[in-house]
Amino acid sequence: MLNLNWVFIMKLVVINLLWLSVGAPLPSHQLYHSEQLYIIPWGEDPGRICTFFWDTEPDSPDRVGMIDPPGPWAVSETGELVIGEYTRSGARLTKFAADGSMIAFANLASMGLELPSRLAVSPDGTVLMDNRLWLGDPPKQVRGLCLLDSELELANSVPIPCPDRSYPLVKDIFSLNDGGFGVLFSADQMDPETWDFTYGRYCLLCSADGTVTDLSPLYMGPESDPGPMQSRFITPLGEKRPRIEDRYGFTYWGKVPDSDKTMNIYSPEGELVFSHTLVSDSDYRMRGCFYYYCIMWSGDFYTLHASDEGAVLTKYTLVTE
Repeated sequence: MLNLNWVFIMKLVVINLLWLSVGAPLPSHQLYHSEQLYIIPWGEDPGRICTFFWDTEPDSPDRVGMIDPPGPWAVSETGELVIGEYTRSGARLTKFAADGSMIAFANLASMGLELPSRLAVSPDGTVLMDNRLWLGDPPKQVRGLCLLDSELELANSVPIPCPDRSYPLVKDIFSLNDGGFGVLFSADQMDPETWDFTYGRYCLLCSADGTVTDLSPLYMGPESDPGPMQSRFITPLGEKRPRIEDRYGFTYWGKVPDSDKTMNIYSPEGELVFSHTLVSDSDYRMRGCFYYYCIMWSGDFYTLHASDEGAVLTKYTLVTE
């Protein structure tokens, strides 16, 4: 009798363990430890964030209405932040260490460059960004990629290869484990006779020195948004994915209800496991979505939001118990 009861108890234990492993949510993907890292003070001097191009600046005589705030910005795996912004003297980039101290500063206007639409930072501190280039004789405007070294000095620039009669638009740039970068871009073509559009989505890989090593088409067709066929993420291993995700297979989606910025995290099975809404805690209102979230392959993420003192960088570290 004792042996039968023991077997029955063991069966119950096994059944409960199976239920917990299958039916219970993963707590490690719902729990984050948040830490405010530092505040970048307002101002136009190097090491500060200029408020000239933030949405609301009530006391400024130069207020020009609803304008995008600073960006783009990215954080490296080592915690270095690089952010682009406009000042009254032109576009610039600033790099901050993990403790908030300024590492480097670059006046893009003096390099003949503009504010990029996307950028990424490698673990060794190099930066790849998209920009406007003037090539040929006479000079012709093309869209290209610019590699900056760890001190934000221009190291290399190359045009983005794309079909004739198309102009590439960079959708995102990602850092790879080998020190290089992956770039996703679109390049649409129009038939000059019928005015019909062929929409193209492409991926290219850049080596650590900023040269293009591989170009592959992802989609060409009549649809402007081919859904999963339009890759939206490149893993650190160079693998293409249809959605932004982390190493655990959890996907990240953003939405913009009114002035709030919300990021939702879904399990590989499609279950919503975490939601975060970013709200400014000052008079500075912010627009956009993933400009304010930096997603890391590790499962951590960063936010950047406005406060009365300056731009606040916060890290959300995934709790893996």
